[in-house]
Amino acid sequence: MPLSICLRFSRNTETINKHAIMKLIPYLNFKMNAEEAINFYHRALNGQIISMQRYKDSPMEVSEEMNNKVMHAEYSFNGNTLYFSDSESSNAGDNIALSIQCGSEEEINAIYNTLSEGGKIIMPLQDTFWGAKFGSFQDIYDIRWLLNYDKSESK
Repeated sequence: MPLSICLRFSRNTETINKHAIMKLIPYLNFKMNAEEAINFYHRALNGQIISMQRYKDSPMEVSEEMNNKVMHAEYSFNGNTLYFSDSESSNAGDNIALSIQCGSEEEINAIYNTLSEGGKIIMPLQDTFWGAKFGSFQDIYDIRWLLNYDKSESK
């Protein structure tokens, strides 16, 4: 199984002129050992940990066991990016989601509305405490998607 897929694409030249380039990033969820996994992949890929936030640093209410676990981490290597997170419920085979970093509010709305149609909404599209518009869902083919639009990039 390939470790990373990092694609940059746009739908047409009009989109290129109006919006930032969209980026597809694999999001890896681990059963309470994301930091260990990051260090493991780091030894093999020799990249860089760009950021790491812990659950205790967020306004989310979590169990005591989750406080020091990884809420979100970004790892970069050779022009590729991986996202990591700890989860109490990850199981082998269902621990990967595709994350799209959208370039505009119009883009995230259009993608969310189209891909989530008929699927299962996990988190409705909404403004978040990290300054982005975000939503997650499982599409009609059981693929998990995370859509994020960083509002600060539009200013």
